[in-house]
Amino acid sequence: MISLDEYFRNLKDEIALIKMDVQGAEFLVLKGMKNLIKKVKAIIFEYWPDGLRAGGIEPLTLLNKLEMNNFKLFYIDKNLNIKSIDINNKANNKLPSNIIAINTKLLNK
Repeated sequence: MISLDEYFRNLKDEIALIKMDVQGAEFLVLKGMKNLIKKVKAIIFEYWPDGLRAGGIEPLTLLNKLEMNNFKLFYIDKNLNIKSIDINNKANNKLPSNIIAINTKLLNK
């Protein structure tokens, strides 16, 4: 297996969007993109707390990692409203499955 950092090691440009659908392995993907994540403007992924736990990761760890890398987290509710996520809210285990993470450092570039 090759990490995203290794695969994109020569990439000079920013990445507009990464769509992850890795069935609970999102944290592992983020671990493999420690450098690349600084070039990513947005990430869309399925938030599946049970899948994360099955892989040995507490769901809040994933959300914290994104916030520590300057990402603001949002979800789309059933009425198609975009809502901000407060990672300190204990209800995060009941969040809708699709999350949008926006890199605030790259927002206006």
